[in-house]
Amino acid sequence: MARKSGNLKTALESSVAVATPVTETPQQEENVTEAAVEVKSARAKAVKSFVNAAGEEVDIEFATGLRYEALPDKKVYVYQIPGAQVGSPQTMLALFGSTTLGTNTASQNRGQDIADQFKSDADAVSARFERIVQGDWGTRAGGGGLQIDTTALYDAILKFKNGAPPPDVVAFKARLESDADWRKLMRNHPQIAPHYDELMREKRAPAEVKPIDELLGW
Repeated sequence: MARKSGNLKTALESSVAVATPVTETPQQEENVTEAAVEVKSARAKAVKSFVNAAGEEVDIEFATGLRYEALPDKKVYVYQIPGAQVGSPQTMLALFGSTTLGTNTASQNRGQDIADQFKSDADAVSARFERIVQGDWGTRAGGGGLQIDTTALYDAILKFKNGAPPPDVVAFKARLESDADWRKLMRNHPQIAPHYDELMREKRAPAEVKPIDELLGW
């Protein structure tokens, strides 16, 4: 028995849900936009942008450096890549690398005890970058006591002083342990940091592995 086309049309219309578009008013759209920006700002820890040689914010293809603004203190650190050539692959790779290093350094700073943190993430980034400029690539960002081996730091200071100890060794070591700001200053000083990093690399190096037969003893 043939179906009537009218009945088929009615059945389809009654079984298909028709979505009614919702139109937001300009005021609603504005509120949504403001809320989204507010959430993004609350989560952000820094504003990173690329700058030209004059320090003006530009797109990466015209940039020679990085501008790092820590939030919420608004402190700014600007790093210009030495010998940067605008638009060159080397400069672009350096710019991308600088943003990553800046983010990682700031994150490490915030992960320390409050007493051992740099007051601003911009200060932590500045200390890390300036050490690199001095030729100290290091193995970690400078920072607070949790990441600083005070024994290695003392030895690094002795290396800089050609082995000459301080007048009062006990008091000097006690200050290294108790004075977080002074400890950070010593660790990040460009004349001390290379010695410290060298000692830490030696300390972290794996011990010589003996042959398994010698370890087993049979």
